[in-house]
Amino acid sequence: MKNATGRQIFDLLNELQTIFNRNLESYFSKWSLTSSQILVLSLLYNHLELRISEIASSIGLPDSNVSGIIDRLEKAGYVERSRNTKDRRVVNVKLTDKVNEIKNEFDLNLEEYFQQLLEKNTQKEIDEIAHKLEKLKSMLLQFKG
Repeated sequence: MKNATGRQIFDLLNELQTIFNRNLESYFSKWSLTSSQILVLSLLYNHLELRISEIASSIGLPDSNVSGIIDRLEKAGYVERSRNTKDRRVVNVKLTDKVNEIKNEFDLNLEEYFQQLLEKNTQKEIDEIAHKLEKLKSMLLQFKG
């Protein structure tokens, strides 16, 4: 792409997100999880317990959307909610034993997914992609518009 425009970058980002989400959901179809649910579970793997507002802030969705995602994960038995003992208005979310049992398999699937995705690229190309994504992330975080 020579002399990319803002519109081209916008379109590419939307296409990338759509393709990535579709592929991720297909790869994790064994658990019938959406890409948003995978993102929430991955976030909770790295923290013992989070408030819905913390999850929402981390993944960039409104609290109400995250609450719906948590509803579906709770119904599937993957997470549980509890009231914060210091402030009853606050709802905490944590993983259940059911999810902890599949965590290793889940992590292996995630690692395998990215290995298959990247296997036809050299390490230099993979590093370049990661570097450019970091640069884009930095640009987006610095933008005040």
